[in-house]
Amino acid sequence: MVVAVILRTQGVVLALTGGVCARLALTDAHLRYVNGWMRWPLLITAVVLVLLAVRVVLLAGRTEDRAPAASWLLLVPVVAVFVISPPALGAYTAERSAVAVAAEQDWEQVDDDGPATRMKVGEFQSRAQWDDTLAGRTVELVGFVTQPEGGEGWVLNRLSMSCCAADTVGYQVRVEGAPAPTTESWVRLTGTWVDPSTGERPRPGMPVVEALDVVGVPEPREPYE
Repeated sequence: MVVAVILRTQGVVLALTGGVCARLALTDAHLRYVNGWMRWPLLITAVVLVLLAVRVVLLAGRTEDRAPAASWLLLVPVVAVFVISPPALGAYTAERSAVAVAAEQDWEQVDDDGPATRMKVGEFQSRAQWDDTLAGRTVELVGFVTQPEGGEGWVLNRLSMSCCAADTVGYQVRVEGAPAPTTESWVRLTGTWVDPSTGERPRPGMPVVEALDVVGVPEPREPYE
């Protein structure tokens, strides 16, 4: 039998939940689960929950009403954030949500400044499959490493989300010409696109990069593109 929640306890639970939202919003922890623009909605939610908690505690001295037992479920996010602290999504998600063909987009002109063009992995995959703007160009990509099953080389991955971790999709590039780093380690890859010369649009298969340099880097502040 599930114990009902008395109002004073419900107020404490609401305050704890508001504290979780505030902690996520006031640190970079929220970037593991939601997009950066959701910082302010999280802060507003935290304030509302704390105000509700104060109201509930004040009412507790005037009534013997009890809240539904389901109110205990509000403790789930508290435990998840403060005790478990789940990391950003990684190799398991990348391998199961990878986009086979990236969307064709009207990309801006590639910047030629510097020895290598910095580019998002999703943009690289789209250009590699749909146009010829990567031909003869050295690019710099940042992502995490996975190992393909029965394939040559290794795979550079980056996850992208529109709103939250639930709608995450993955972009992948196969890397040749360099030893495979540790799985799920983050690297900065400098290399050149290997044109399959199929003449098809979109070009089939995972884009391939011939590595010129691979350097280990810390996980970015924003792990999603």
